[in-house]
Amino acid sequence: PTIFLDMLSSSVQKCQVPRMGSMAPLARRGPGIRSLTSSSARAVPSRRSGLVMKDRSSNLVASSGKQVVVGGEVVYTTMDDEDVLASSGGDAIGGGGVFASDARKSLEAVDPTLRTDLMSSATVMSQVMDQNAWERHRSSLRFFRVFFNVFSSTVFKRIFVPSLLPVAIAVATCLLGWPVKPINALPFSIGGGLVSFMLVFRTNSGYGRFVEGRILWGTMLNTLRDVGRVAATYSTPSTRMLAMRVICLAECFAWLLKTHLRQGRTVGFGKHSLPEDKDTATPRVIEAMKPMGEAGAQDIKRLTEDCPHGPLICMILLTDACKKLITEAKLPFDAATELQKYIQILGGCLGGSERILKTPIPQSYTRHTGRVLMMFLCSLPLTLTPVMGWSVVPAVFILSYALMGVDEIGIELEEPFATLPLAPISTTVRNNLKSTRELMMEGI
Repeated sequence: PTIFLDMLSSSVQKCQVPRMGSMAPLARRGPGIRSLTSSSARAVPSRRSGLVMKDRSSNLVASSGKQVVVGGEVVYTTMDDEDVLASSGGDAIGGGGVFASDARKSLEAVDPTLRTDLMSSATVMSQVMDQNAWERHRSSLRFFRVFFNVFSSTVFKRIFVPSLLPVAIAVATCLLGWPVKPINALPFSIGGGLVSFMLVFRTNSGYGRFVEGRILWGTMLNTLRDVGRVAATYSTPSTRMLAMRVICLAECFAWLLKTHLRQGRTVGFGKHSLPEDKDTATPRVIEAMKPMGEAGAQDIKRLTEDCPHGPLICMILLTDACKKLITEAKLPFDAATELQKYIQILGGCLGGSERILKTPIPQSYTRHTGRVLMMFLCSLPLTLTPVMGWSVVPAVFILSYALMGVDEIGIELEEPFATLPLAPISTTVRNNLKSTRELMMEGI
């Protein structure tokens, strides 16, 4: 679809704005980008098999081993399974027969700062779904699958310890044989309705934030595609490098926004956390700007060195690149307006994401819901023990698991960027803009 839109847009604009001369096919590498096998490049040993070609003047490299070298050191190695995770038919996302823990391990390998401790083993929350995954998702056998996997459920593991308090009270009432007669159940009937209402509101609020976060990232994905489409189709042979800069910066924006929303998050949590492995966009920015060659060195420096707000700086650079492209390529008024509108939309996606991240559901409501829920569950044995005897113990545990689980799901959904598939979406941006860039260099 992306290639089709690029070709359609190019055809329409050629009909509307005829150009002088023919558009001869250009080399994929484009003007102004020196070959890595030129005299300015040299081979340096790679930690993997093969050689890495390094430019002496810019320190930017490309290699068959998909490694990025800066200052003589391999700072980043692209991962082969990233494309699989971002594509619609990848095995790692549950689309080709690999499910359950394999999917979670693959996601964690590609996106180390993803909160896999908030995802079940057969998670779909952080995946890009395809038809095979949807078929499994709606299979009638799912009831058996989820029932027998309950002990591997993330929700079960997270609420198991809190649920032991009501169970302990139930055991104590059975051992003491108190109360002898059941307490009037009317308060519990009224309280049960109140607890249900509070949990529904809590979960709906969290789900609304989750959906809004996904919509914002979907809007960002579509907008970056449009930026690349307009820049590529309206560029002239003499302004190819200006359009290239626009496309490269558009890709950088996705990676920088991902890092910005997970800023400070480390790999692993609790006693297994690794503070030195914080999420960083530097390797991604270097890789995205690689087609620019030496011309992109200044942009890389601005986006990686002491950058207080990566997405905002990238938007400023992207605005500057669009302005130069509009001026040099003499873009029509509608195309120039579109580019400016797209940048405004990206700013809205940035602001909306920051709003969700920095403003939780009022914590007083979260605390009050937890207190009321715990008091309700802990008082249940007082009315159930005289009637049910020792069977009250598993009954209270099941009720605690059900009600606490709903509250836990609402907590997990409240901050969506911890579990949304930000890395696969960003990789989709990279792949789409790469196709756009290749078509542009071929003259479309």
